[in-house]
Amino acid sequence: MFLNVYKIPTSYRPSLSPEIANVPVVDLAGLKQGSEQRSLVIEAIRKASRRNGFFQVINHGICQSMLDGALSSAFEFFRFANFKESEVHV
Repeated sequence: MFLNVYKIPTSYRPSLSPEIANVPVVDLAGLKQGSEQRSLVIEAIRKASRRNGFFQVINHGICQSMLDGALSSAFEFFRFANFKESEVHV
């Protein structure tokens, strides 16, 4: 059971309805610019994290082949739904 102090009020919870879902997008390109732009990126991450709990990043500099490999590995890992935690070695 969670204490009420840790529950996000319903009015502040993001909608999960695909028709009106609004995933915040954070552009990381500003991290390589001056301190003012860096502060704006950090603030955008903070706001998205507090408000939604997640966000999408763009201009992160990670090549597509690396992203494809990570996604493929995740699908492969979770495809085996009946694994035992003791059998998973990280």
